[in-house]
Amino acid sequence: MRYLFVYWLLFWSYNISFGQNDKKYINNKCPYFNKLIQEIKSLSSNNNRKYALALNKLYALREYCPDGSLIIEKEIQDIISKMKKQKIDLEKQVKQNNKLISRFSFSHNRAWAYRNGKFAVINRIGDTLTSFQFDNPQSFSVNGTALAQKADKNYLIFNDGRVSEPFIYILPTNNSWYIIRGKNGVTFLDRKLNKVSNWDYYDKIFQSYPFFKVLKNDKWAIADKNGNLSTKLSFLELDEIYDKKSKEVKNNYIWCARALNGLWGLVNLKDTLILKAEYDEITTFKHGYANIKKNNKWGLVDSTGRIIVSPQSEKKVAFNSNGYFWIYKEKKWELINKNNKLILQRQFDLIDQSQEFTGGYIWVGIENKLAWIDSTGQLIDKQKFDLPDGDATGGYINNQGHKFNNGYAWIRKDGRWKLVNSKGDFAFDSTYINVQNFIEGYAWVEKTNKWGLINMKGEYIIKPQYDSAKRLGNGLNQVSINGQSKIIDNRNKIINLPERQPDTNLKSIFVLPFKKKVDFLDDLARINEYGEHFIINTKGEVIVDWELHNKQMTEKKSKIK
Repeated sequence: MRYLFVYWLLFWSYNISFGQNDKKYINNKCPYFNKLIQEIKSLSSNNNRKYALALNKLYALREYCPDGSLIIEKEIQDIISKMKKQKIDLEKQVKQNNKLISRFSFSHNRAWAYRNGKFAVINRIGDTLTSFQFDNPQSFSVNGTALAQKADKNYLIFNDGRVSEPFIYILPTNNSWYIIRGKNGVTFLDRKLNKVSNWDYYDKIFQSYPFFKVLKNDKWAIADKNGNLSTKLSFLELDEIYDKKSKEVKNNYIWCARALNGLWGLVNLKDTLILKAEYDEITTFKHGYANIKKNNKWGLVDSTGRIIVSPQSEKKVAFNSNGYFWIYKEKKWELINKNNKLILQRQFDLIDQSQEFTGGYIWVGIENKLAWIDSTGQLIDKQKFDLPDGDATGGYINNQGHKFNNGYAWIRKDGRWKLVNSKGDFAFDSTYINVQNFIEGYAWVEKTNKWGLINMKGEYIIKPQYDSAKRLGNGLNQVSINGQSKIIDNRNKIINLPERQPDTNLKSIFVLPFKKKVDFLDDLARINEYGEHFIINTKGEVIVDWELHNKQMTEKKSKIK
């Protein structure tokens, strides 16, 4: 027994001397080792609990001083144990407080917990701030409030658990106000649920940005955002008809108003009827003009209320951004300008539905043939071209599929397609069964039931050989033959495009000590744990502390500037 004690004493003395020599050896090679270890212990202490930062420093220290790896690994395991314990303690705390929560998602540090079919507000440590009494809750907003229902009433819940009075409805606005319907009617409340000054109670409030339409006692008016009435409560209906993109109407907002006589006029923000209420219908403004209807005839008015065309057209006056107006009488269209001067006499059966000078021209139909006019009003109808199939009824024509491009367009004559210039002359003699528009100077055409590629001179670049074809741009085409599809260039050479490969670098791994599945890309992932963000590798080791990373990137950007 005596000998055993002597051996044990010698072994213990040897280990003490070896450990002291080992620490001296580490201190000689890594003079700041002990100081760094103390700093890391301070970070991971119960007072600080900055575990992610501590782990980050330990991994860096391991690279700096590999001879101290035994001590470093012990510290790493201690911190991981503390992280596990902290998570277990939080879980126990929730269970001990009997927080029987089945699902919750935090927004601005508050969440809705669910139990026995009802919701309550909780904070991040699991305390319930309201009782379980609400239905259909919404997430908490940045101003610290959320909406919920109870017994068919709507409530506003504050992040400290306070609950508002019941409302028939309550909706948040984009300026941190609320529009509510209560026992007195509809109005606006501020974020403290006080009624916004100047805003009265109304039967209805509708936003008509940047104004509001308000209804009281079956009469409508316009109000600004502060509740000041721009018009009197004197109209049966009010419709927003101004064109927000129109230069003429900018800052000159007008509304279509139905007066007590049941007819429509135009009212501005000065409560002035700029157009008397004597019309059956007024359309929305476009390009600064709107159609007006009276006694089943249509006319045109501008944004100042000036009558441009008196009600006389059997269809709505057609117009465009160039200041030309089409009037329909006795089943024919005539063209006038904004000064009411006749440009083209009444002779057109059909006019282009778009009304815009696409490529500098507008399509028209005369005696069941297609023609066009240029932006000066000149008519081009040399060849008496065919009308497009189908879309040539009701006084309108739709030929947008083949519009003018660089002064050329595809036109049908006698059932065959030909390329024509803006003067009505054929570009070349060839005709086709079907055609596609030119892209980058080339177009696919169908002849003898096969498709070929031609240039603007009508010369074949690729002879007809494909069952179908279309231009892709950038010199590429998609074609098919005998059911096989392929990509070719303009020289008929097959182009093998690289196929998109699935991203095989994305891995979902169950990572310790976090006890969760994390999606990794190139063996790295960003994770949020214990209130901190950091980047880890597949072993769960912290590679980058996110807060430190953002700080470093900010410093780099400031140096560059």
